[in-house]
Amino acid sequence: MRRKYKQKIWKQLIILLVIFLGITFAILIMQTEKKKCTEFEYCWNVTVIVEQLRNNTIDPDFEKFFNRDPVRIPPNETNIIVSPADGEIIAIKNNIQNYTIIIRMSLLDVHVQRVPLSGKVVSVEKSGIKFNSPSVADYLRDNVQTTTVISTEIGNITVKQITGNLVKKIETFVESGDQVKTGDKLGKILLGSTVVLTLPKEEAKIIINLRAKVYAGTTIIATIQ
Repeated sequence: MRRKYKQKIWKQLIILLVIFLGITFAILIMQTEKKKCTEFEYCWNVTVIVEQLRNNTIDPDFEKFFNRDPVRIPPNETNIIVSPADGEIIAIKNNIQNYTIIIRMSLLDVHVQRVPLSGKVVSVEKSGIKFNSPSVADYLRDNVQTTTVISTEIGNITVKQITGNLVKKIETFVESGDQVKTGDKLGKILLGSTVVLTLPKEEAKIIINLRAKVYAGTTIIATIQ
């Protein structure tokens, strides 16, 4: 009888221990997730954020995460061209006179664009009237966008900041006549969308691959021939 009683007590203690460990583990997970958010590491549900964007009810913590602006130091190398944006290379077009590199940004990416190659800003022009999704044909042509032309040692290069269906605003930090250096801040697209870089074909050699993940101001995407 006494033995059965002890076994019952031990079972109850084991159950209590399991419950205690489970609660402790859950608390640690919640604390970890909270720490990640406060340190601007992504821990939000994309579907929820998109719905908030449509309803103009942005989570303040997500807004801090989105607006993060980490220090970027270009590689200490010569004859290089760096990515103007964070994101994924979705297309590399080999045109007659130039290369066109298209970079798609997601909600997870840093949205500050940077100068790919030192030079002088020739022009900053706005165009487009639509806010189409990237899935819509000709969105690269029709959507609201800002085109910055920079005169460099290899000729004129262009950086296009293009809006999307969730993006309503583009900021540009440079203006015509400015002298800019590789890695300098060029502007910012508020929420998602696309950046397009055009380089003179005879002077540049593309070394980045399709679908590669790139980072503004640090990832080398081409070299000067």
